[in-house]
Amino acid sequence: DDSLRIVEAPSRYKEVEKIGADIADLLASGESPSDVVVVVRHIDTYGEMLEDVFSRYGIPHRFETGVPVLRVPFIKYWLAMLDLVTSERSREALARVMSSAYFCPRLSPAVDVERALARFGYIDRHHLPASALAARKNSPIAAEIQRFEKFLDELEQSEDTVMGFLGRLQPSGLLTERDRQAWRVLAEEMCAVGAVYHRAKFEFAQFRKLGSDIAGLRTVDRLVASTTAPGLPRVRIIHPHSLGSREHKWMFAPGFADGEFPARVASNPLLPDTTIENINARIRPRRLMTQRDRNRREPLYLFMILDSATRRVTLTYPGNTLEGDPIHPSVYVAEIARHYAESPVVQAVTGPPRADGEWRLRVAEEWRRGSLPENRARALLGDDIVERAKFESKGIMRARLGKGVLPLDGVWHPSELNSLSSCPFVFFARHRLKIRAAETPDFEVPAQEIGILAHTILRDFYSQTVPRSADEARVRMNEIITRRLSAADVNGEGPYSVFDPSLWKIRRRQLVSVLNRYVDFAMRDALDGFETQAEYLDAPLPPAAIGRTLLAGKPDHVAVRRSGARVDAIRIDDFKYSAASSATARQLKQSFQIPVYAYLAAHALAAEDAVQIEGRYLLLRSPGNPVISHVIDDGVFQEVRDRIERLLERVSEGRLEPDPADAQICVDCDYRRLCRFYGL
Repeated sequence: DDSLRIVEAPSRYKEVEKIGADIADLLASGESPSDVVVVVRHIDTYGEMLEDVFSRYGIPHRFETGVPVLRVPFIKYWLAMLDLVTSERSREALARVMSSAYFCPRLSPAVDVERALARFGYIDRHHLPASALAARKNSPIAAEIQRFEKFLDELEQSEDTVMGFLGRLQPSGLLTERDRQAWRVLAEEMCAVGAVYHRAKFEFAQFRKLGSDIAGLRTVDRLVASTTAPGLPRVRIIHPHSLGSREHKWMFAPGFADGEFPARVASNPLLPDTTIENINARIRPRRLMTQRDRNRREPLYLFMILDSATRRVTLTYPGNTLEGDPIHPSVYVAEIARHYAESPVVQAVTGPPRADGEWRLRVAEEWRRGSLPENRARALLGDDIVERAKFESKGIMRARLGKGVLPLDGVWHPSELNSLSSCPFVFFARHRLKIRAAETPDFEVPAQEIGILAHTILRDFYSQTVPRSADEARVRMNEIITRRLSAADVNGEGPYSVFDPSLWKIRRRQLVSVLNRYVDFAMRDALDGFETQAEYLDAPLPPAAIGRTLLAGKPDHVAVRRSGARVDAIRIDDFKYSAASSATARQLKQSFQIPVYAYLAAHALAAEDAVQIEGRYLLLRSPGNPVISHVIDDGVFQEVRDRIERLLERVSEGRLEPDPADAQICVDCDYRRLCRFYGL
C-alpha cells in the first residue's frame, strides 16, 4: 500500500537529495508543508546537508533541533586553544590556533605559521620551544610566539574559579552572531555548574574537561537563511524525542545506518548513574533516567516514527562513505524486511534535475555516454567545461607532453637518471617542474645533515696523507670528529636543522663507528698505493659524453693508484644514509651514481680502457658492514650507456606519465598526490 518505503542511497548527500526530491514532488502536487516532517536522529551529520538541499530545491523549512555548541567555529577554536595548554603542542596544533581568524592579535595573512614553524625545525614542546627556535632564526613572529607560549604555560600551572578562567579566556569582539550566541550559552552553563561545585577553585585540567563536556552536550538555535515569509507553513525538521501523539501525513527519516540508529547513548559526565540512583531513591515515584533507561528509548523512537505517519513513512540510509567504504543498514531495517514476502528496500532512482548544478551534471553525463554531440554539449555547458572535461578524461596520459618538448642537450646528473629510472613522473615533477615537497621536521636527524658532517670530516681526513699506522689514523680521525661534531654536541643543531638530543646521541654513535671502521679501508687503500685526488674533494668531476649524452657528477672521494705516469686503478666512494639490507643492496646495484662517477673519473684522469675501477658505497647507518663494493668495467659502462639511451628516448617522446619501477615506493613518494590527480 506504499505506506512504508526503505531507500538505499549511494551516499549521505544523495540520501538527502532523494528526500528533498520526494518532498518537492509532494508540495508540487498540492500537499501542505506543515504535513511533512523530517525526523533526524543525528542532526550534526545531516543538518547542513538538509539546509543546503532544501534551500536549492526551494522547500520552506524550519529546524526544531539545535546545533551542538561544539560545532560552532569559535567554540572549536576555543577548545583547540585549551588543548594546547596541557598537550604536547604539536606543530600542526599550534599552527592551527595561531593561524586562525579568531587568534588575537591576529597575525598578518602573509605569515604562513605552519611553514614558519617547519622552517624553524619545531616539532613539539618536549623537543624545543617554538619561541626559542624562532629567536635563533630571528623570525619576525618570535615575540608573538613567546607571548603566546608564556600565556599557555601560566594557564597550565594556575588554579582559579570558572569565572576567573573565563575572564582570562575572553574572545575578541570580532565574532559573528552565531559565535556570540554559542559563547554566551557555554559561559552561562559553565558558570552555573561552577557555582554548585563543591570546590571554590579548579585546576586548569578540570576546567578544560568541564568546558569540553558541556560543549558536547549543549545546543544553540540554528540560524537558517530562509526567504519564506514568517507565519507561512514550513517542513519541520525535528528530533525523534519531539514525536508525540500528533500525527503527520508524510514522514521522512534519514540515517538508518548500523551504529547510528539505534545509537549508543553517552553517559552524563555531570550525573553518573550512581548519583542518579541516589537521587531517584529520594524523589520516588518520580524518576530520572539512567543510561540503561535511555538505551530503552531507541526502539521506541522507531515505533513512534512508524506510528506517527498516516500516509507514508520513508526510511533511508547511505550505502557508502565519502571514501567508498560500505555502510551497513540498521538492524531495524533487516527486522522490518523480515516481515515482507519481498524486500521493501529499493535503490534510490535518479529523478529529473531540480537545480542548475544537477541539470549541468545530467547534461555532462549524457555527453559522456555519447547521447549528445560535442557541439551541443558546448552550447549547453560552455567551452571551458568541455575543454576541461576532455583534458581530464586523458587520465595519466596528460603527462605525455609530446615528442621533442623536453630538450636532451643539457648536462645529466646521476640523481636525474635515478629518478627517471624509478618513475618518469617523479623525474618530471622534481627535476623539470622543480616541485619539491616541503620537508617537515621530525625527531629523526635529517640525512642531509649527516651527509654534510660525514663529507666534512672525510675531507679534513684526506686533506693530509693517510698515516701508515692504524693507531695514528684513528687518533687523527677522532680528533677531526671531535672538532667537527662539537657544534652539534653543544648547540644541538646542524647547518640547517635542530636535532633531538636523545636521537642525536644514537646517530652520532653510528656515524663515529662507521667513520672509525672506514679508517681500515682508508689504511688499506694507502697500503695499496692509492692517493686521494684532493682537487675533487670539493669540486665536481669534469663533464664527459657517453654516446650522445653529456654526464656530470660529484663523488665524495676519488683515489688513484699510479704506475709511473699511467693510472693503474681508481676507487670511487659515495656516502649513503642507509643501513645494510638486501633492498639497499638491490637499490644501489641499479643506481647510476657509482658507474657515472667511475666513467667521469676515468675520463678526467685519462685512464686506459682496461683500468681497474672499484666503486664503494659507505653506509652511514651500518657500523658493522659499512661498505658495499662494485667492480666497474667496460661491460658496466656499456650497460649504463644502453640504459641511459632507453631512458632518454622516453624523455624525447614525452612519455612521462606515472610508471613506477616498483609500486611499493609509491607509499612514501612525495608526489603520490599528484599521481592521484593523474588517476592512479
